[in-house]
Amino acid sequence: RERLDLLQFHDPDRHVPIEESWGALRELVAEGKVRHGGLSNHPPDLVERALAVGPVAALQFEYSALARAPEVDLLPFALDRGLGVIVWAPLASGFLTDGFSLDRLAADDFRRTHPFAELDLAATREELRARGGGSVTHGALDFVLSHPGVTGAIVGVRTEREGRELTRA
Repeated sequence: RERLDLLQFHDPDRHVPIEESWGALRELVAEGKVRHGGLSNHPPDLVERALAVGPVAALQFEYSALARAPEVDLLPFALDRGLGVIVWAPLASGFLTDGFSLDRLAADDFRRTHPFAELDLAATREELRARGGGSVTHGALDFVLSHPGVTGAIVGVRTEREGRELTRA
């Protein structure tokens, strides 16, 4: 590739000021090696500092019907500044998919000890199923994509069947 469309810094680096790292990314943009820069899992104060150095095209963070903290500060911040938002884990690591069952997971699957495993998700799954025309998965995607601050969602696909189903969503 001659140029990357989007290069994102994932997670803040406590040892390097954001102004320094964002300045380095802006140099890559100026050289034509990168089209746009983004920040993943950075709080608004660090994004604000990066914006003082140069444009930020996109933010990326976890958001789902079970992880709604971004509604408080990140999504309003992005909307106010006209920043694109790509959310990860919109299906809450599978907890908000059709047919999900903790009992069917492998013994060493990280989701067995995930905080979502402690929740009673029956009502949430029913609300999402109603929203998604009978599909929890479709309802969960509709939930995140219908927020005016969300530009897109990163969804993990493990099988061809899952890929086909998600394109219908």
